[in-house]
Amino acid sequence: MSSLWNGTYTFDRPDMLKRKKENTVRVTYTTLKREGQTGDILLFSGNAIFSITEEILTNSPYSHVGMLVRDPENGDLYNWESTRDGSIQEVLTTMKGGGPRLVPLKESVLNYQREGGFVVYRKLFTPVSKETDTGGGGQKITAKEMASSLAPWMEIQTTKYYEIKLWKLPSAYTHSEIIPTPSDPSSLFCSELVVETWLKMGIPMYHRKPEYYSPQDFSEDQEKLWNIKERNQGYQLSEERLIDITQ
Repeated sequence: MSSLWNGTYTFDRPDMLKRKKENTVRVTYTTLKREGQTGDILLFSGNAIFSITEEILTNSPYSHVGMLVRDPENGDLYNWESTRDGSIQEVLTTMKGGGPRLVPLKESVLNYQREGGFVVYRKLFTPVSKETDTGGGGQKITAKEMASSLAPWMEIQTTKYYEIKLWKLPSAYTHSEIIPTPSDPSSLFCSELVVETWLKMGIPMYHRKPEYYSPQDFSEDQEKLWNIKERNQGYQLSEERLIDITQ
């Protein structure tokens, strides 16, 4: 797919969103509760000014990415994201606010749908034999592993801010340091948070800094995540499926 950043830009946002909604296979929330695992990807298409601007600049239906988190004890699903929107209560701190946060998945999806947007799901596949500090590269993380490693790390991230330095966005879209700036550990862009979390879970990533990823890298059309060696090992994402929250 073309992009403003590679000099081959053509874009018709309404038509692209219409085709995406019509042609993408649906996944019901009931199925998602049965199949979804910590580490799976959530891609969001929104109608806020910032969302529309990013989708136009990147020629993509997506302006935001989050990571699915499954409670290993009761199966409840959450969206782990970094965002400016603080309207939903965060479950780790029980507070509202922007930045890295863990929120109920259903509320997160409904929040986008109320504004005319939509959310798609991509399942993460990893090598079955892969051993990491969270046990299995994001697949079927146990309650013990969640409590001892991932959850405490996530709670620390909720003290950080959403990345609002807009001059850093071109570097994320082009995967290179256009405007040299030092890394800021106190703030995280949405895709940066997902990459940092995957790395914490032991999932190898393509050879660039976490801040040089964008939501489009996690989409089917523009995916740029793993090299050939990692793909041959079994790291991949499933096709996109549009989440149907009503079933």
